[in-house]
Amino acid sequence: MNPIFVKSFLTPLEAEALLASVQCLPWTRGQFRGHPVPREEVWIGPYAYKFSGRTLEPAGWTAEIAAIRDKIQAQYGGDYNSVLLNRYANARDSVSWHSDDEPEMDSAHLIASLSLGASRAFLVRPITHKNSVQTYVLTSESLLVMPAGFQQKYQHCVPKSKIACGTRVNLTFRRMKLAEDEGF
Repeated sequence: MNPIFVKSFLTPLEAEALLASVQCLPWTRGQFRGHPVPREEVWIGPYAYKFSGRTLEPAGWTAEIAAIRDKIQAQYGGDYNSVLLNRYANARDSVSWHSDDEPEMDSAHLIASLSLGASRAFLVRPITHKNSVQTYVLTSESLLVMPAGFQQKYQHCVPKSKIACGTRVNLTFRRMKLAEDEGF
């Protein structure tokens, strides 16, 4: 159950244009356990997203983000109805070990993670063997597709970088359960 890693999913010009287009979104830096979250976030989805003790209200889909969603769906499958964008301003911004496994997420659906801007390490480890870590260097234009069920068996993180770096934006396309879905 390995992710699919595509180093050049977008052309450099496509990546630059998409990165420029997302800068005008309503970015927020929330609080987690009384501390600022070490990245900025935007949520685009069918309803407010509640996780880690905070709530992100949904922004609207832009034509550029919808086009990328459609391109991912055409090449790798899926029926994405949401995307979480994370903006890492510098080497100190990060996200700790976690799984994208909230009950509202469709665990039978894959997750596609598109990177723009500065390169960063993305670490993956099995939940049961936490010393067995695999590293992907996510560069601008790259796509990492995590298969259905991956979140229930693996954790991932973007650690602080020891090397100075510029801004990185990540778009994580997901499928959230809807009211008409069974069991939600």
